[in-house]
Formats: sequence, structure tokens, C-alpha cells
Amino acid sequence: LTMSAFEENEDTLFVNHIVERNEWLRLIGIDSIEYNPGVKIVFAGNKIKSIKPSTFKQEYFEKVRDNIKEFTGWVGENNKTEMKDLFKDGKFIYDGQSAVIWLKLLSEWAESKK
Repeated sequence: LTMSAFEENEDTLFVNHIVERNEWLRLIGIDSIEYNPGVKIVFAGNKIKSIKPSTFKQEYFEKVRDNIKEFTGWVGENNKTEMKDLFKDGKFIYDGQSAVIWLKLLSEWAESKK
């Protein structure tokens, strides 16, 4: 993550520019994504009390959505049973186990496209 354009207001820090690059994005076919301004980090003393994330910009959302749709179609065609470990009630599962499965399946998918 690259963050810039900070604003402070008492116990709150606003982050108005974030660019994310990682292996998951690379494997899904996206170099980086840029978030909308407005990530809000609230502090209590010297600890983070809460974080209110912002969404990424629409053009990145559409690209991620389209690439995920292509990927999940490939998973369905190739009977990859691990897919059940990646989503719950239609939403991403964010944990270490699902991260390993994501990277494994995305690597296989990327390789199949060569």
C-alpha cells in the first residue's frame, strides 16, 4: 500500500490517496488499484480504535469484477472444489487459509491463460 494526502482532525486521521499493489491483484490481471478518498482511522491514545475503509474507484471496481467473473467461470468449468472456501454468503472470506487458496487457484488460472 502507498498512502498519501493525510488530514488530521483531533483523534482521527483521514487518508485521501491509497494505491494498492499485491500478488492477488497481479494474478487477477491488475497492476494496482486506487481507492476513493476518505479512509478514516480513529485513535484512542496510541492505539487504533477503528478503521473505516473506502471503496476503490469505479474503473478499478469494474475491472476487478470482470476479472473475478472470468476467474470464477474458470473455477466452475474446472471443478475446483476449493471455491467454497473463498466465499461465504457471496462475500470474500478474509483469512490466512483463504488467502493461500486464492493464490493457488489464481496462479493456476493465470497459467491456463498463457
